[in-house]
Amino acid sequence: MDCRSFREQLESAALRPEEAGADPDATGLAAHLQRCVKCRREFAVLQQAAACVRTVRALAHQLPQDEVDRMEREIMRGVRATATARGQSFPDGGAAGAHRWLWRVAVGSAALAAALVVLLCGLSFWPRERVDVPQERAGSPAPAPLEAEAATSESLVQEAQQRFEAAGRNGTPSAYAEVVDLCRRLLGAWPDSSEAEAALGLITSSYPLMADREQARTALTEHARRVGERMYASSIGLPGIPVTDELRQAAERRKLEAIRGVFSTQIDALLSRQEFGTALEYADLLRAVCPEGEPAEYAEFVLIRCLDAAGEPALAVQACEKFLGRNPRSGWGVQARTSLPAMLWNAGRRDEAVAEWKAYASGTSDPRQQACGYYNAGALAMSRGPEFFPEAIACFGRIPAGEAVEPYRSLAKAALDRLQQEMTRDVLDDGI
Repeated sequence: MDCRSFREQLESAALRPEEAGADPDATGLAAHLQRCVKCRREFAVLQQAAACVRTVRALAHQLPQDEVDRMEREIMRGVRATATARGQSFPDGGAAGAHRWLWRVAVGSAALAAALVVLLCGLSFWPRERVDVPQERAGSPAPAPLEAEAATSESLVQEAQQRFEAAGRNGTPSAYAEVVDLCRRLLGAWPDSSEAEAALGLITSSYPLMADREQARTALTEHARRVGERMYASSIGLPGIPVTDELRQAAERRKLEAIRGVFSTQIDALLSRQEFGTALEYADLLRAVCPEGEPAEYAEFVLIRCLDAAGEPALAVQACEKFLGRNPRSGWGVQARTSLPAMLWNAGRRDEAVAEWKAYASGTSDPRQQACGYYNAGALAMSRGPEFFPEAIACFGRIPAGEAVEPYRSLAKAALDRLQQEMTRDVLDDGI
């Protein structure tokens, strides 16, 4: 569903929050609001309108019901006009200006009408008991705090991102300090904004490039902790869904995966810069933060990647085989299994590399994994020279048919065409 579809639910959620938990679409709406700044702003506006509607309804015992209904319609008509006008041109600042202008007209008028009704009804029915209605201050109401917050925090994080990218292009490590300062300002002013997480990510990425190892480790740990807590809260705090042990366990798994995701982003960047020692330090830090589960497996897999990338294929094969002995069927075990043939090849154990791909293909019922295994086995055999061409042809011929196995089948067909050309050329050369 897109934002337009979700916004159709926002009005109902704001006006009738007591019914939101029973709505089967409430879970999707809550998840969307977690990640969409624009819809959160719209929801904040609708919540303000809902407060005005409740104020008007509180006057039902002092006014004719028709008048109460009319005032409620006027409030909601103004708010709907706000949504309709969003994106059109207004002289005071485009779509955002249209939003503020129409909202102030709608809500300001309704608040003034409510205040006048309270005053008149109080004079007419005195000393009858009255309902205390909160009064708006003179003038237009200020924009919703969330809207003002998002605009400023967005501009800061965008500027920080631009400076981070410019520092990388220009090769000026000192510029990363400016990125950190901007992000610290954002975190100090809006620690709970949706942009605070992005700011933490930029800080985490900047410190290693400033060669500040201690600050880098601290920032990485804080960033991962915050992302993990947000993931847990969003997984367990869904409206209308009871909290069970199964839900808590699922939320904990998502939390650990989110923490690992933060670490893996930084570790991948370090490996691309061939900073293997720091990558291993981060893996050890991840193991300290999450000593068990998927993150701990990933931390062990990092050692294999570092050894392989550092040009130590024999040691990488040893570490990979030990890892597979402990984690044969886990997600990272599968990753290690598909990495092992290349390590064996680089270690000079070429027969074993081809055999490993064949074993991978024959040990699964998934057509795509079969195609992957047989294609790679054929490609390795083909690279060994003419005496291994029959083995390559046999491997390519075992790739299943169907669109689901692409691009392996197309790659195999192209390889067979090259083989045919090469074998034909060899025959012609022998004849000549």
